Amino acid sequence: MRAKILQQKRKDELTLRDLEALQYAADGMTTEEIAQELFLAPKTVEHLLSNSQTRGLFPKIGVKNRPEATAWYTRATNDYKHLRRTAEDSLRRIHNLRLRGQSQFALNYAEEITDQLREEIDNRFSLLGKAEILLRLLADIDFEQLIAFYETALPKNIWLFVKPRIKEIRDIAQFCDDTRLSGEADYIEGLAYYIAGQPVASIRALNTAWEKLHHNDDRLKILRTIALNWAYCQDVQRFNEVAQKARAYINDGAFSDVQYVCMTLEGLGRGQGILQLTSAFDTLDESWRYYEKIAQKRGKLPIRYVQLTRSELEVAQYLRPKNREWLEKRAHEGLRLANEYGYLRYVKQIQTLSKQF
Repeated sequence: MRAKILQQKRKDELTLRDLEALQYAADGMTTEEIAQELFLAPKTVEHLLSNSQTRGLFPKIGVKNRPEATAWYTRATNDYKHLRRTAEDSLRRIHNLRLRGQSQFALNYAEEITDQLREEIDNRFSLLGKAEILLRLLADIDFEQLIAFYETALPKNIWLFVKPRIKEIRDIAQFCDDTRLSGEADYIEGLAYYIAGQPVASIRALNTAWEKLHHNDDRLKILRTIALNWAYCQDVQRFNEVAQKARAYINDGAFSDVQYVCMTLEGLGRGQGILQLTSAFDTLDESWRYYEKIAQKRGKLPIRYVQLTRSELEVAQYLRPKNREWLEKRAHEGLRLANEYGYLRYVKQIQTLSKQF
């Protein structure tokens, strides 16, 4: 049914007056009362609610008369309200679960709710002019699900899961003419290439996302990953250019969530280490300070601790750590958290890096 909606043209939506007339009829108003509300003649209202082929209202919704049309509108409107409320509540829950370290649970829950949405979003909501709202929510849940997947999956498992969901987000973005969703699809694709070890393709996708996503939180995430890609390409000049741009955003303070600053500094510190720049551990220490601020205000975020631990261990492959004993303790705790919360990719990385440390 979702595929049919994505092919549905806006000209097939009921007109505003059709909807208003049905709404008032659903509320039990008489023809005369509806005419007064809509500033129309009673005969015009009867025409809107009659079995007339002129406007094609009844054939569109598969009813034969006014009582059936009224009942259809009431059911469809109630179903829409329930489905939208379910999707909005689920989106918030999935996001919060992921932040609390329950990415695997968030992943499974998102799979369940997206399956439900795909099944229940149908052409009734397109006729009501409400399909776009529900489809945008589906795309946003897809996005959260993909981030949770990246936090838990191993690189070899990436594309089979990611490709159909990126395509769904792109299809919805095109149908809704939504630049933000299109940019999120590009960002997700850029992350997939990064995790799969394809930095050039990742940079290309992320640069496209940059042109479409203008919120500073999004831009910090994009800059972090572009910087790391340039570090793995051993391009110091381009890495520094991106790092300076990220620093400017951080210093400006124009972000809504400090965790993205913590995350960006972690990435910059790791990139500096890969390039054997001596400032790497200082940058990671700065990220740890932001992490502690977050932990004091809203509790520890396991994914940030695990990421920072992984990055310090990776940097220690290139530069001498300031406190080896302290890093070993963090590595032990990071591995424990990664195992506890199912961050499989980080479990493997921390185990490998710890053996080389």
